[in-house]
Amino acid sequence: MQDQQECTGVRVSEDLDLCIAHVNPQQRQEILAGGSPQNLLRGVTVDKALLDELIERRELDYFDATNATFTEDVNFRGVKFYGPTAFGGAIFKGFADFRLATFEHHPIGESSDAVFAGVEFRAGVNFQRAKFAGRAMFKKVQFGVEGKAGDAIFEEVEFGEVAGFVGAEFFGVGNFKDTRYAGEAVFDGIRAESSVMFDRAEFASLVDITQATVRDGLSFTEARFEKDVRWRTFRVYGNFSLMSASFAKRMYAEFLCRRLHAERSSWNEGAHLEFACGDVFLDQASFAKPALLSFSNEEWEHGGEIPRASAPRLVSVRGANLEKVTLSGLDLGACRFRGAHNIDKLRIEGKKAFSATPSGFRWTNRIAIAEEHRWRKRTERGKRQEGWFGNDQQSYQGEPIYEAPPPSPHELAETYRLLRKGREDAKDEPGATDFYYGEMEMRRATAKARRRDAGFKRPSEWLSAFIEWLVLLVYWFVSGYGTRPWRALTVFAALIVLSSFAFHVWGFMPDENFAGTWPQGVLFALESATSLLRPASRPLNGTGELLMLVLRYVGPILLALAALALRSRVKR
Repeated sequence: MQDQQECTGVRVSEDLDLCIAHVNPQQRQEILAGGSPQNLLRGVTVDKALLDELIERRELDYFDATNATFTEDVNFRGVKFYGPTAFGGAIFKGFADFRLATFEHHPIGESSDAVFAGVEFRAGVNFQRAKFAGRAMFKKVQFGVEGKAGDAIFEEVEFGEVAGFVGAEFFGVGNFKDTRYAGEAVFDGIRAESSVMFDRAEFASLVDITQATVRDGLSFTEARFEKDVRWRTFRVYGNFSLMSASFAKRMYAEFLCRRLHAERSSWNEGAHLEFACGDVFLDQASFAKPALLSFSNEEWEHGGEIPRASAPRLVSVRGANLEKVTLSGLDLGACRFRGAHNIDKLRIEGKKAFSATPSGFRWTNRIAIAEEHRWRKRTERGKRQEGWFGNDQQSYQGEPIYEAPPPSPHELAETYRLLRKGREDAKDEPGATDFYYGEMEMRRATAKARRRDAGFKRPSEWLSAFIEWLVLLVYWFVSGYGTRPWRALTVFAALIVLSSFAFHVWGFMPDENFAGTWPQGVLFALESATSLLRPASRPLNGTGELLMLVLRYVGPILLALAALALRSRVKR
């Protein structure tokens, strides 16, 4: 305890120039017999014995411990504070226990504001199940000290009016689980060295979090937001959880975090969410009104602690309702769509959103969604596995983002079909081409799987699957499913060359007026391939007649496929 000459505590009276800590026991009893200690602790250095004596009645009126220093653990558990309560600037060197404490209006009608501005809880504090009837002001409070974590526990606390934590610092865990906020909740400029949790919290009024920094995770799992939410330029260097959270009002928010988990979240009035970097998970999320998820172009000062990609990645929308969602500038190279609803209503803006197939001669250059990457990696063999499911499908922390087996080819075909339909509905025929190609690839893989599963036990099913697979294989080979004009023209040219040689060797009948040379065979093959009804202009034998019949039907089909493919590439 401080020496009397150094004591800065408030004097107990004009006649007695001593603070409550330095009066003798008899004088202290006489002073306390008059009622609540009120402001007798202002600036006083308080040990446990003194505090226990002061708050023995557990009901305190107009309690004022401004700038007091509590040298040991303190126990305010269950204490009832009536009227304004002030701890501003106080220092708690030991653990502070405020569990079940209540800060209530005074019977004569005075406010019940609880002021903890500038307090230092160096060993942590526990306000579990406390109740604040008036304003709770924790401006620039320090929970713990640097290098020594002190947890701040506010679990199941009820805030009746404004809960202000402006500029607060958390060196340990901030636990706000199951809290209730009847008034505004203001956390502007907070800084947390560990995680902060608001799981199952209920916010009945405005929530304001701007310019905040959380070095670990921030969680609002199952939280309920009834009014506006202001989240601006705050940084979360770990995971940010909005899992099962619900938002009654439309919100605008900016995020800088390693991962945003918003699975099963509901946005009743829509949202505008901007991301500077990180992975975003929206499994089973529901947007009742239009929602825009976009890439924030703002430069963030993150000190290199959060890797910044060229664009934030939307990793999963499995089971989500995408009817009213617009994605702008997000990287969809790792996005999983399995079980998502209204994929065809999803609007995608931006340049290169999806991943591509591996480079090389084995694969046609096109868009390939992440689930096809995963499926190919599991089903292809040897060299054909290379390039699928590469590093761009990994999370920033390096671990794989896939846990469950990939969808079947049938499911992938349906996903591609819906993505294609969405681009077609947006009048983007060229953009729909690659999705159509992926759809046909998966249909061919589905037919192959059906043929394999049927085997010889179900011959009719096997034959049906084989015919479908063969038709799709030929369609792929001759024109890339009607999307690759050069392929159809190449097959057409090869057909002309081969048939002209066949005409030259086997197709023409001997005729003294017609030599039947190879150049003449080329001209005749071109003539046959570009006309359906024109009679033969050269004498042909049986083989030649057959060749001409094939050319007259196959040639126009190949040219039509080339024209169709070219149109799909250039149509607006």
